[in-house]
Amino acid sequence: MKRVLFGSVASIALAVCGPAAASDAPIPAPTYKASVAVAVSPWAGSYIGLQGGYGWGRSSHTFTGFDSGSFDVDGGIGGITTGYNWQSGTLVYGYESDTSYTSLDGSKACTTNCFTELHWLSNYRLRAGQVWNQYLLYVTGGLAVGTVKAGDGGASDTKTRFGWNAGAGIEAVIAPKWTAKLEYLYVDLGSKKNYSLPPATDVSFQGHIVRVGVNYQFSIWDWLMQRR
Repeated sequence: MKRVLFGSVASIALAVCGPAAASDAPIPAPTYKASVAVAVSPWAGSYIGLQGGYGWGRSSHTFTGFDSGSFDVDGGIGGITTGYNWQSGTLVYGYESDTSYTSLDGSKACTTNCFTELHWLSNYRLRAGQVWNQYLLYVTGGLAVGTVKAGDGGASDTKTRFGWNAGAGIEAVIAPKWTAKLEYLYVDLGSKKNYSLPPATDVSFQGHIVRVGVNYQFSIWDWLMQRR
């Protein structure tokens, strides 16, 4: 009987103390997967945007024995922008192009009435700048292509003209993937034969542009992956 009693007590003791003893066993420390923070540049990559502003400048009409003298041209400008940036440290460099409809025009009394109108302007430029906090200060320059209509009285013609541009600007990150900019650009389309009265008349065009714009950064590769 005593053996049965001691056996029962021992069984109960093991049943109660066994889990407690197990709970005293060392618990392995939890393991965590190290997360690696990847810095994403707010500037690097492709972008597209809208821009618009105001332009003003000078034009003149000349042919053998005649010079109209320069006269003012001015008007609005607006269109689209595309580009691509690379970033190395605080240095940002890249390529940008823009195409705009413009209403820059002006006239002056000459043999009858000389006028110059800039209808379209495209700029193909390189950019390089320095990042300061969320701002990018940059310089830019490259090729300018414009559609110029000019005439005097009954004679007029529209020509595609090639020239150059140079300027500077400031751009700021305003939201994830979004930037806004303020830019100045000088455009020189030279002095080229534009229409015949006759004789053939050289028309010059030089202008200044101040504009604002917004750009959206996107990745074609990411877009394609999301479409799968």
